Amino acid sequence: AHTPAPTAPHTPGAENEWAGALALLANEGTLERAELLDRCLAKLLRGDRPANLRGFGLLTERLAPDNDEVASRLATYVALAARGAGPCARLAQNALRELDDAGRLGSVTLAELSKAVLARPERSLVAAQLSWVDTAVRRDSSRAPELLNATSAAFAHPAVTVQERALRVVIRHLRHLDTTQTAALQDAARQLDAVLRDEATRVLGGNATTAAASQTPPALLPPY
Repeated sequence: AHTPAPTAPHTPGAENEWAGALALLANEGTLERAELLDRCLAKLLRGDRPANLRGFGLLTERLAPDNDEVASRLATYVALAARGAGPCARLAQNALRELDDAGRLGSVTLAELSKAVLARPERSLVAAQLSWVDTAVRRDSSRAPELLNATSAAFAHPAVTVQERALRVVIRHLRHLDTTQTAALQDAARQLDAVLRDEATRVLGGNATTAAASQTPPALLPPY
């Protein structure tokens, strides 16, 4: 099981108390749980000042939606991970990864989500997404074409360390791609910083299987 990225801390005080109280009422059936969850997610997606979103994030955490609830709100969670405020995006990212770990998130959806998250400036979110993609392809290599293509979105990230991490993920799983798929990554690699471009050209420029086999597999990526 993966280690989730940190979400908004459970701060003491009024926000924590009312979030816990509302979640308890919802779980007891006094309040309509589905409506409460929908309202929280809608607020987080609309956005506001961090102080105004914190309580809604806490309440969503306290409600602890299960995979069925997340799956029925998939579009909302994907949108929240893609463009929500940092803590809200982490909350959504964690929920979606749990869904994927349960085998309930399709490769196309994960690829589109990854492209969006990898374009975000927050390095912790990007690192978590790269680790997720790496794990997903390790678990099922048939997902490599969609997910590695999505990973190349990080080649344009302003942080060179992020670019390098994305390149390592691609190199590790390159043997699962055909020539056409590798060529698409070679084109994307032109966006890499100059310090990485030579290595990318060397690895991606030849036959995918041969190039990947010639590489010494890097150590397992840390979770974040």
